[in-house]
Amino acid sequence: MQFDFLLCSERSGSNLITKIIDSHPDICGPFPRHAVNLFAVNYYKYGDINNNSNWEILVNDLAAFMNSGFSIWKSKVTAEMIFKNVKIRSLAEIFKYIYEH
Repeated sequence: MQFDFLLCSERSGSNLITKIIDSHPDICGPFPRHAVNLFAVNYYKYGDINNNSNWEILVNDLAAFMNSGFSIWKSKVTAEMIFKNVKIRSLAEIFKYIYEH
């Protein structure tokens, strides 16, 4: 699976571009949740994610955020799914799994 990301400044028309791209049957252009920015900026607050309790808090927070209803995606990702399928504990691996799913 190939990933291409559209990076734009606010109020630049990126949501419109994403929806146009999403209308193609072979491309998925989910509505932005701005999760990467939110969690990347606050990632240090979770401490060492090799610690099981820190890892669980991060995964639960991210899953709750992704399913918050802020925007509608074609599929849902639960914390249980992340725990089961993400083998390398990193924010990048979580996002990779979410976007692949």
